[in-house]
Amino acid sequence: MVYVTLVATMYVQYQYRMLIYTGMYFYFWQSRGADTETFGQQFYFGMFLSDMANHQPAQTFISSRRWSRMIFSVTVAALGLFAASYPAHNAEWCGWSNFLLQLSKYIFPHDINLGKRYTALGVDLVILAIYLSPSVKSFLSRPFFLWLGRNSFAVYLTHGTLLRTVLTWMIYGISGQPWKEWKNEKGEMEHSPYLPRGSNLTFAISIPLWFALVYLVAHYWTSYVDSFCARITQKLETHVFEQTEKPVNGLPM
Repeated sequence: MVYVTLVATMYVQYQYRMLIYTGMYFYFWQSRGADTETFGQQFYFGMFLSDMANHQPAQTFISSRRWSRMIFSVTVAALGLFAASYPAHNAEWCGWSNFLLQLSKYIFPHDINLGKRYTALGVDLVILAIYLSPSVKSFLSRPFFLWLGRNSFAVYLTHGTLLRTVLTWMIYGISGQPWKEWKNEKGEMEHSPYLPRGSNLTFAISIPLWFALVYLVAHYWTSYVDSFCARITQKLETHVFEQTEKPVNGLPM
């Protein structure tokens, strides 16, 4: 989707290209399709910010309004955190979450996952606030945060497996108990008893250790697996694509 849009708009003027990104963003906003807020909206929001970051007049306009930018950034960040805090269940139990529930009837289509929609909206607003704040961007450019960002894709690739194996073993213990389901005399489905969950102390110890393990694995994945794959890819490219130009001896004429 991103590449198709880039090819289709490569010769479009900046202001019209930004209008296309905005239109596509709101197209996915009103769509009732599954996961449009996770993929479609985020694709075009990222493309919008990327183009704006490379447009010098837009950057000059933003940087010349320091106080307006600061007030706007703080306000947008607060709204983003408020929207992203929408609960997954029972939103009507609290006044603030019930307000978001009622608001959703006017800003989102019906029969969607409101938790994901509000989370996507909140993340976009927080990203916009960071984008407009040089001090926050400078803070997030420190080596530790750059290291987290460098390993983020490896975390995405490995955390699911580590969660379903190592973290499960840490919280519930290692058991050979099989999972069985059957029907009782009344025709109702029954199953084996659940494994007992660890105590609060178990959680307090296991979660930090598991996060450390995830980033350790991600670090080695980025350092060795990614580099190995890059070397294999380079060899395949060298093998598949022929050299179209022969080396020339001596100085060019």
